[in-house]
Amino acid sequence: MKLDDKIKNMTEQILLKIHREPWKKLMLLLTGTLVIMADMPVSPILPRMQEAFSDIENIDLLVKMVLTTPALFIVVSSPFIGYLLDKYGRKNIILISIFLYVLAGTSGFYMDSIYGILIGRAFLGIATAGVINGCSALIGDYYKGEEINRMMGLQSTFIGFIGLLYLLLGGILGDIHWRATYLVYLLPLVYFVMFAKFIDEPYSAKNFAQAPIKLAISNNKFLKKLAMIYFIAFGLMVFFYMIPLQLPFYLKSIMSVSNSKIGLTIAIMTCFSAITAIFYKKIKRALSFRSIFILSFIVMGLGYVVISAVSEYAFFTVGMMFTGIGMGLVIPNLRTWVGSCSGSNFLGRAFGGLTACIYLGQFFSPVIINNVVNFSGLASSFAIAGVFMMAVSVLFAFIPSAKD
Repeated sequence: MKLDDKIKNMTEQILLKIHREPWKKLMLLLTGTLVIMADMPVSPILPRMQEAFSDIENIDLLVKMVLTTPALFIVVSSPFIGYLLDKYGRKNIILISIFLYVLAGTSGFYMDSIYGILIGRAFLGIATAGVINGCSALIGDYYKGEEINRMMGLQSTFIGFIGLLYLLLGGILGDIHWRATYLVYLLPLVYFVMFAKFIDEPYSAKNFAQAPIKLAISNNKFLKKLAMIYFIAFGLMVFFYMIPLQLPFYLKSIMSVSNSKIGLTIAIMTCFSAITAIFYKKIKRALSFRSIFILSFIVMGLGYVVISAVSEYAFFTVGMMFTGIGMGLVIPNLRTWVGSCSGSNFLGRAFGGLTACIYLGQFFSPVIINNVVNFSGLASSFAIAGVFMMAVSVLFAFIPSAKD
């Protein structure tokens, strides 16, 4: 091949890569939002589902399980999915997961039995684990340094804002018929086609064979850091899930509010979380991972204390804003830290463990927090949680600093 032909081919490849790069980023971010689609669109139609299956014994419990079953199966399947991502690569696992996501997600449209719908929701959880862990691992493969900080921040932003669109779309379809809501799960078919076209496989399965898990286990420093991140993720979600689980009851106990106003209150927090995540890259440039956790827990703790202390709605929203700002920093910080400290051959399993701990915290939140509520009351439970988070931030200040 002549030199001119080589230069021409190289130029064409560079131009193609430049053309594909924005689409690659967009598809990674959009596909990552499927984690919020798993439950967000279905939440408003639960009362109508309960009416439709009113002749089924324990239907009040079974309908609530429609919302919680995916989270349970995300916890169970994430470590195994992470192993598959490291052994067989990312792209094909994600594509299989998206296809399963569509089949399982739409089960509520064509399944006549509540138990059939629950089985579909279980497979939806497994598919969600494949998508979110795979996308996070791909971001870790593609991007390093400040670029991974930017992508993890944008991932949280997309999940926040696109999640609101999924909720709105689910509500519109739910007004037609509660089963129509499940048609929103056909949307990932578009993601499937675009993902297959614009995402390439950067990971080689040879890395898995060359660096087996024993090498990671022998690195005590790495394991201790990973264990600390997982513990933070679990504890954070235990307290954060007080918002969707306890806030509606608390608001109704202190003031007269409609269900739509409760939804608006939670949406305010979500918006502030998504907006804050946009600035994660700039904040990370100035602060270490540890410092961001300290800042996040102080801001979230302050938000919970404000929520517990006020009785006027305007001040109540201020507490929700603080909570949203804290979450907007801490979620991308968790994912970026895991991506930064894990080698490419361990990214799938590392993110699988993180996802499992996040959803495990959600699962145990009602069990742990209900005991606090029974002991101290709703208002005091938010105050206790807020003080505890600020105390945790103080403990972080005394942890010996390490280079990020």
